[in-house]
Amino acid sequence: MNLAIANTSIRQDAEGRYSLNDLHRAAGGERRHQPRYWLANQQTKELVHELNSGDSRNIDSGNPLSVQRGGRAQGTYVCKELVYAYAMWISPAFCVKVIRAYDAGQSGRQFLSPWEEIQALNLRDTETSIRASVGAVWMNDRKRELPVLRRERARLEVEIQPSLFALQRVMQGEARR
Repeated sequence: MNLAIANTSIRQDAEGRYSLNDLHRAAGGERRHQPRYWLANQQTKELVHELNSGDSRNIDSGNPLSVQRGGRAQGTYVCKELVYAYAMWISPAFCVKVIRAYDAGQSGRQFLSPWEEIQALNLRDTETSIRASVGAVWMNDRKRELPVLRRERARLEVEIQPSLFALQRVMQGEARR
């Protein structure tokens, strides 16, 4: 499920866990809200332990927490329950945004319009371009991600075009009057 909060796309790992690093960026990126501080919190440790215990085990996600170092998908990935806990730790207002975004995605409602998705893609494209200017490793990551961005952009443009044609017909109709 694609999740986007505050115009920030939240990545998922192969197990379906969500990126805390992306959530941190969506929350405003304040230093005091970095995932490492939340992970060091005793209540967080107890929650992770509870989710790992037999009675609370989340069958769908397996391990509720994964830290990936290096590579394109580096970061801290967590299950849905930990996403909510992290969001609440940041602020009640951010938690409400996260819950509403997740619920919108689960209920099948499209959270982002195609225009907003293209804006998010453009943001991701700019982000990878900036990272690529820093070093060779990120340049290689950008080279791998660029075809994916282009395919997704082309899909969205095809999805948007019918609305553009409808707008064009309306404009032509008004011009004839």
